Amino acid sequence: MSDHPIAALGKRIGGTAKEIVAEITGDARLQEDGRRDIAEGRAPLPDQRPDLRATPRAVREGIQR
Repeated sequence: MSDHPIAALGKRIGGTAKEIVAEITGDARLQEDGRRDIAEGRAPLPDQRPDLRATPRAVREGIQR
């Protein structure tokens, strides 16, 4: 385990996040591990939930008093 707390966290996560932590801390071995995770398909998938902001909403017709 690394003595740098951020690098130690990076070893526990995978893929792109691991590469980002490696870039910040300058840990070349951790960056290579992140690239390997991505190549082997172990990187976390992007959020697959639909973007509800793009969904049209029903509009009430008329004014209620």
